[in-house]
Amino acid sequence: MHKYLLLSFLLLTGCAHVAKETVLLADEQNMLIQNSRDTHTALLDAYAQSRRERIDEYMQSTWIPTFIQKMAKDGDLYGKTCSIKNSWDATMELQGFVQAAAAKIAKKRKELTDALDLSLADLRYDLNRHYDILQLSNRTVADNLKSVDLDRQVNAKIAEKMGIQPPAKLREITERLDKMFQ
Repeated sequence: MHKYLLLSFLLLTGCAHVAKETVLLADEQNMLIQNSRDTHTALLDAYAQSRRERIDEYMQSTWIPTFIQKMAKDGDLYGKTCSIKNSWDATMELQGFVQAAAAKIAKKRKELTDALDLSLADLRYDLNRHYDILQLSNRTVADNLKSVDLDRQVNAKIAEKMGIQPPAKLREITERLDKMFQ
C-alpha cells in the first residue's frame, strides 16, 4: 500500500519535466543578459564622452570667442587698458578682465555639463532598473527550472531505491491508479 501512495506522490510531483539543456540555456541566457548590460553601459559611457567633447568644442569654437568679444567691447577693455599710463595698473585691469571672463566661462560650462549629467543620471537609472528587472526575472525562471529538474532527480532516486519503475505513459498511469482505487 505504501508503495502505491509513494508512486502516486512521485507521479503527482514529477509531472513537470525540464530538459537539462533548458536549465543550461537559462544560465547561458543570464550571462548574455549581463553581457548586454555591460555593452549598454559602455555605450552610454561613450555617448557621455561624445557629448562632453561636443560641449567643449561648442565652448571653444562658438561661445567663448563671442563672449570675449562682447565682454571686451562692452567693457571697453582696449580703451581702458590703453588709457592707463602705469603699466602695473594696466596689467591689473587686464588681470581683472581675465578673471571675470574665466569665472563666467566656468559658469557656462558647468551649466551645460550639469544638464548633461542630469540627463545621463536618468538614463543610467533607467538602464540599471531595466536590467535589474530583466536579470531578476531570468533568475526566477532559471531557479524554477532548476527546482523542477532537481525534483525530477530526487523522485527518480526515491523510485529507484524503492524499486518502483514509473510507467512510461500517462494513460498507463491513470489506468493503474483507477484499478488501485476501485
